[in-house]
This record gives sequence, structure tokens and C-alpha cells, in this order.
Amino acid sequence: MVGTHWFYGELVTWEPAMTLTCCSKLLPKLLLARLLPGGRSVTSPTTIGRIGLAAIGVSAIGLVSGLTWLPKPALAIPQTPLDTLPSSRLIDYEPLQQLLRQGKWEEANEMTSNLMLQAADQLDQGYLVARDIRLFPCQDLLTVDKLWRYYSNDRFGFSVQAGIWMRMRGKDYEDSKRFEGRVGWHNNIVNADLRAQRGHLPLRPASNGGATDAWGGGWIAEMPKRLSVCLNPTKAQPQKVQPSKPKPTKPKSTKLRTSSRSDSTNLT
Repeated sequence: MVGTHWFYGELVTWEPAMTLTCCSKLLPKLLLARLLPGGRSVTSPTTIGRIGLAAIGVSAIGLVSGLTWLPKPALAIPQTPLDTLPSSRLIDYEPLQQLLRQGKWEEANEMTSNLMLQAADQLDQGYLVARDIRLFPCQDLLTVDKLWRYYSNDRFGFSVQAGIWMRMRGKDYEDSKRFEGRVGWHNNIVNADLRAQRGHLPLRPASNGGATDAWGGGWIAEMPKRLSVCLNPTKAQPQKVQPSKPKPTKPKSTKLRTSSRSDSTNLT
């Protein structure tokens, strides 16, 4: 089936060239149709951003036979469990591993918030601030991050979120709002699926399963610093300067005064 549409002042004839695949964004870099302006065939992939959906007619797309929308396939979840899950707080992370292994992302996110608060000793406070991240136990932070990255194929995790913040060069409140958009934190809606935006999970650690806001960005700004310290502990610790031994000092010599008079013996 062939259709026509006015495209930048030129009548364009087009025909379906392939099956469309619906991605998480507006179909980046997909070949929508084989464009035939003036009888010339264009077969190279054309970005949606260049031609726009209006250029080919949304109503016309729905009438084209063979045009099918398919959901983006989810990545396979690894099934080989991690052997070692160290914790300096003696926390058992095996239940979290089981939830992630089964793809129960929402339950795993809620458990992660509770475990993070427990590891930081902030269950009563109910959230983590920059100071808590700065002092967070390294073994526990790396274990939680490793679990999320492993079972999500590097799609979720605190280090993934930290990388997004660093690439944004985040500094202030406005950047924290942009960060929320990057990871898909909108209107308290949790997308518990591997097709969610990269860095969507886990949520900011807080009671009641976490929070879908960056809260000014203080905690996420500290995350890359803390991860760097935990991954390179020798570089983080300042070298101890050995105190120099004091040089031995020579004792001051004490001059003994002797009498200049000599005892004389008179012989008679």
C-alpha cells in the first residue's frame, strides 16, 4: 500500500519498508518508510526527529497493512546467584538477592530502602542525607549496588544513578529536578520493569519504600564520591607521616674551675 504526504513543500510518496518497534522513547533512529520524493528511493534510516510523525501522517500509518507495534523486549535476568554478599553491619542480603533474581523489582526496591536505612543506622530518621551517604559503610553500599547492577544488566543501581548525575554535571536544586526526569521519577509512579528508564531503581532511600524525588540532590551528589572512596580505599586514606626522630643533642660540657694557686712546701 502506497501513500502520499506533503513534506516541506514537496509531495512525497512513501510505502511501508519494515515493522515498527516501539521503544522507550519516540522511536529513535528507526526506518519508518521508504521515501520516494520525485521518484528517488531513499533507503537509509531516517531519524524521527528530522521528519516528525506529522510528516508522514499518523492517520495514514494506521491504515498501512503490515505495520505492527511491538513492545521492547525485556532483558533476561541472570539466574546464577552471587556467592559473597559482605556486610560490615552483619546484614543478610540474601532475601534481596532472591527478589532481584525473580524480577520482583518493586518489592526489591522497598527492601533496599529499609536495608539502606538499617545500614546507615537511620531507621528512626527515615531518610538519608548527604552526611549519611558520606559515612555509609562501604561493604554494604557496594553489595547493594552490585546486586542491582548484576540482576538488571547494569540498568539499575546507585552507581548507575551516580554516573547520570556526573554526566549532567549536577550541582544544585535545578539539576536535581533534571535528574528526576532523566531517571523517570514522576508523580510518585514506580515503573517496576527492566524497560524503565536507566537508573530508575532503586528509589532514593527513605521509609515507605523510597521516594521519587532527588530532594535537592545532596545525597546523590555524595554518592559518586562515596563509591569512589569505597572502590579505592588506599587512595582515600591519607598517608601517615612518620614523625621524625629528634636528633641527639650533645650535652653541654661543664668546665670545672680549678684553683690557680699551687700548694708550695717551704723547706727549712
